[in-house]
Amino acid sequence: VSVVNVEGLSKLPVSGIDQALQGNAPGVRVTQATGQPGEAVTVRIRGVGTINDNNPLFIIDGLPTKDGINFLSPNDIASLVVLKDASSAAIYGARAANGVVVITTKNGRKGKPQFNYSGYGGFQSHGTLPEMADATEYVELYNEAADNDNAGVTNPALIRPKIPAGTSMANTDWLDAIFQKGRIQSHQLSLRGGNEKVLYYISGNYFKQDGIVINSWYERYSLLSKLNIELSDKVSIANN
Repeated sequence: VSVVNVEGLSKLPVSGIDQALQGNAPGVRVTQATGQPGEAVTVRIRGVGTINDNNPLFIIDGLPTKDGINFLSPNDIASLVVLKDASSAAIYGARAANGVVVITTKNGRKGKPQFNYSGYGGFQSHGTLPEMADATEYVELYNEAADNDNAGVTNPALIRPKIPAGTSMANTDWLDAIFQKGRIQSHQLSLRGGNEKVLYYISGNYFKQDGIVINSWYERYSLLSKLNIELSDKVSIANN
């Protein structure tokens, strides 16, 4: 069993809980195939055991799913436990053969209504890239390479032609043409409270991430509503 510090997860600038698991749960391998914003990640708890489905079973407030958890806001998570050994995973049947991630979201609690806002914003950019040559530098380097290739060549058919001086050429920095500074932002507002008979928790989240490649982005709106009503000592109703 591995218990994840959920307070630390809510501070990470990631789109979902599955990405936040990376490096925070011993024995859990989290990888992302591409850098596309919002791209689903691969979670492996007990390695690769079958050629079909190696994804773990996610239990969210008691409800099982194999579809992933990237729709959840990290700020709504109350606890996150990873079950890795066979005996603990066996509680949930054959679907838990690849491990289980048990997630509990926040509930209402007794007391006065509490409003909470959590948010951040920033920029993401690529690392150090090779500097592109402009048109003049390219012609100079190309002709220098041609001179080296032509050294000692006497057959005219094998001589590498050079670019004549004054040739009109495009002068485009292709790296600069496709990359941008990607903006990332998250805003969450929640209401929490209750009394002896009614407990409630309502949370709304907006997340937007622009990729570092132009025209790549991910945007998510999410709403979580939990209500517990105790009608009597023997009857209660709830929604999630």
